[in-house]
Amino acid sequence: MVSGRKAVGTMNSINNNSNNKPKNSRAKIDASNRYVEKTYNRHTLRFTKKDDEIVRKYCEENGYSINGFISHVTLLAIQNGFKLPTDNAHE
Repeated sequence: MVSGRKAVGTMNSINNNSNNKPKNSRAKIDASNRYVEKTYNRHTLRFTKKDDEIVRKYCEENGYSINGFISHVTLLAIQNGFKLPTDNAHE
């Protein structure tokens, strides 16, 4: 002890942490992977580094995941009839 203070993180308290849960079984991992494969499609999306920084910053500041934000905004745009310019400048 230093200056009469209690030690905060002793080895016993660190080793008995409830975050030391056993890893998932192979069967659970395989079942999760099958569910994801059956339920979701994967799309690759590219941003310029500048645009990526803008999106990441916005999502961090507002508590969004990047995937959740892009999915939500995409569906809102479709539902509201948003049309891209016809010059294909964003390809």
